[in-house]
Amino acid sequence: MNPIFLPMGATAIACIALIAIAAMRLSQLDDRIFRQEVKLNLILAKLDIAFPPPPSAAVQAIARTRRVAAVKAYRQETGLGLKQALDIIDQWRARQT
Repeated sequence: MNPIFLPMGATAIACIALIAIAAMRLSQLDDRIFRQEVKLNLILAKLDIAFPPPPSAAVQAIARTRRVAAVKAYRQETGLGLKQALDIIDQWRARQT
């Protein structure tokens, strides 16, 4: 075997191993975040605190140019009232600028 390819092969194997370890670690973190979200949702439900979801990608696309249409779409998605939906869309638009 050509001695030039041996270090490249070892490097490739090391890279693959690092990628596999990183993927495994990300999976563990994803599971941990999911468990934290479940716990937080239980706490919010127990305290009777409503926590509206962020606007979806479709609502965000509308909100960039049409505020009223975005509020209407967000209300249809979440069932929130006009004032709550308007506040959330306005907050999202303020963070985008």
